[in-house]
Amino acid sequence: MRYRCLPPEEAIAKLKRDYEEECDTVLTELKEMYGVCSCGGDEGPIWTLKGTRNVTDKFIQMIEGAKKDILVMSSLTPFRTLAEKYPSLKKDHTTIIGIFNRKITNEGISIRFISSHEDEARRLSDLVPLASVKVNSVKDTCMDLKSFVVVVDANEMIVEILKEDEGEADLMAVWASAEEFSHTISHLLNAKWESSENYNPV
Repeated sequence: MRYRCLPPEEAIAKLKRDYEEECDTVLTELKEMYGVCSCGGDEGPIWTLKGTRNVTDKFIQMIEGAKKDILVMSSLTPFRTLAEKYPSLKKDHTTIIGIFNRKITNEGISIRFISSHEDEARRLSDLVPLASVKVNSVKDTCMDLKSFVVVVDANEMIVEILKEDEGEADLMAVWASAEEFSHTISHLLNAKWESSENYNPV
């Protein structure tokens, strides 16, 4: 048996063909499996996500996929925490703000923020100038909210909660694509939106 060296271009082209053929085969099989699993008409899943990296990745995926509307209700702490307390996630915060602005400018997506703090409303208004921002101050409460809720197109939602323990901060979340569940949360947030005050920068 004799061997000869292939030119690099031919070797790479062969590897690419083999890889693409294998991917096509796997994709076909996965589509068949997905069709069988999704034809039962069950509601979408509800998942618990743990860890800042996992939660942030899901958040970015959600807002990237928005087609019509993004509604966010947030307290001061989580957004500021993402921006300031996680050095490794500063790039992600910049990415999130960029997506918000691009969705409004290029795709005409409606983006609304409900904040429980004037400071956060001001920050959001500065970072995403074309978004609609309202303030719903939390009064008569003994603890500051440390969470935010995001609903995309009224059919996908995520509730993110900031956990702080001995100076360490982390995020956990509940994500759902179950239609009835997401619609219920969307209805509640829209009611909250209607009862909130427009943010008017001074």
